[in-house]
Amino acid sequence: MAPDDYVEESSEDAPSEPAEASAESSEEASDETESTEEQASKEEAAEAIEAEAEEEVVEEDPEMVKLKEDIDELEREISKKRRILINTQDSTDDFSKSGYTRKIAKIENKRRQVDAALKESEAIGFATGVQIFLPILDKLKALNDETYAGNEFASQYRPLYSTFKDMLSGPNGLGCTEIVPVVGNKIDKSSTTSIRQEYSSELAKGTVMEMLKPGLVLKGNVLRFAEVVESLGSEEDLKVAEEAEEVEEVAEKKDDDKAE
Repeated sequence: MAPDDYVEESSEDAPSEPAEASAESSEEASDETESTEEQASKEEAAEAIEAEAEEEVVEEDPEMVKLKEDIDELEREISKKRRILINTQDSTDDFSKSGYTRKIAKIENKRRQVDAALKESEAIGFATGVQIFLPILDKLKALNDETYAGNEFASQYRPLYSTFKDMLSGPNGLGCTEIVPVVGNKIDKSSTTSIRQEYSSELAKGTVMEMLKPGLVLKGNVLRFAEVVESLGSEEDLKVAEEAEEVEEVAEKKDDDKAE
């Protein structure tokens, strides 16, 4: 066999490695292409289904729509009729015997309230006017003191004091009454004022120790406050109370310091 013939046979019979690698690459590329196309096809199908779902409109039955509208209209009509019924019942009650009686009672109560308010305003105004003359009454009373006992001019006006006093608090007077605080009673701040304060071992704190000047009241309106000396209570009791307060304050301060 010639050398040339041997080479030819060898080249024909031996498999070609580059050709096999190229075939395998072609097959892999083909598989990848098919897989990509299949995935794209699935995505397109999903998008198409989603688009159809969005475009699909559920149409409500026309009969149901009409029925709902009729129900709404009926409810509005019922509400309107109910209001008319309530107004009719109220009007009927107003013109009935019981309604008329209630109206009369309301009018009567209103009239009484107005009368009471007018009387109260009248009493306040009247008391204010009387209060203006109290300083004059005090000056007339001073003319009866021993200071003016021998004064002929003062003696001419002394009877006026009794006249004014009877006019204010006499049986046929304006109805003024004196405020006379009782020693030992608790001071009424609404009609009594304390001129000074003193210690007392017999009288409790805040009570009347001595009356200095009576007050005057007209139909519930205080024209003049009564003047008194107020008791501070026992001085020893006051010291004990103050010491107890100091001890309590010290104890509270210690507790606060411990808490901090």
